[in-house]
Amino acid sequence: MVIMELKIPEKYKDLYVVGDIHGEFKELVYVLTQRYQIKDAVVIVAGDCGFGFEKPSHYLGLYEGKLEKRLKNSNIMILCVRGNHDDPEYYNGELRPDWEYLKCLPDYSSVWWGSREILVVGGAVSVDQDWRIQENSIQERLGSSKRVWWPSEIPLELGDLGIQKLPGHVFMVVSHDSPISMMPVLARDSVNVKTGDLFESVLESREYLEKILWRCKPDRWYYGHHHTSWAGTNGGTLWRGLGIMEVVQVPLEDECQRSDEVEASSTEDKEKETKE
Repeated sequence: MVIMELKIPEKYKDLYVVGDIHGEFKELVYVLTQRYQIKDAVVIVAGDCGFGFEKPSHYLGLYEGKLEKRLKNSNIMILCVRGNHDDPEYYNGELRPDWEYLKCLPDYSSVWWGSREILVVGGAVSVDQDWRIQENSIQERLGSSKRVWWPSEIPLELGDLGIQKLPGHVFMVVSHDSPISMMPVLARDSVNVKTGDLFESVLESREYLEKILWRCKPDRWYYGHHHTSWAGTNGGTLWRGLGIMEVVQVPLEDECQRSDEVEASSTEDKEKETKE
């Protein structure tokens, strides 16, 4: 069950994944084009891009006034995955940006890099949703349309039949949250998950992503949300959790040769190789 397919043009040579950017689009473009001087690349942001906290005209003006020229000059296309801090209307609704160098991907889109399929799965549970819901109520009483939380923030669940319609193997999955078998370990009385109801919501959401993992058997899985860098393996899947604005290059060599990942570090001007 693939919602949309996007074929990457041959003019793009490299593939990167980035952790949460929280609306800092100008900083992201600076990091990509100036700090690391990336060119001819597709960059996938693993959720919490920040769409929905401002009016739609803000994002169009930002793209046309600040981002488009720099992305065009470096031949970079940014693809955005839905996070819990993104309005779903910008991904699955009528507000979805589909500009030449910046696009929001609907949940369960397939991005094709040649014969390699990349599946994107948006959404997560906000562990700070209590104050966000209260803030929404305040804004409503004030007659404001401003929102900081969306009820449909969690991954859009397909059900067992829908999951079976997903591809049985993909090159890569990019999601916002992580399957339950990946880091971080979910503890009932952790700092972020303080109530039983919230624990159950997070558990259910991550267990659902685990079903995606089992169905799609990706070679690689990248995610954000937790603001921490992790790496590990799960069966035949190499997985990587990304910190805020962390930039990681995805190796595109043959599967039998894949062993290293190139990570753009905030402490180095050049990319460094790190073992997964």
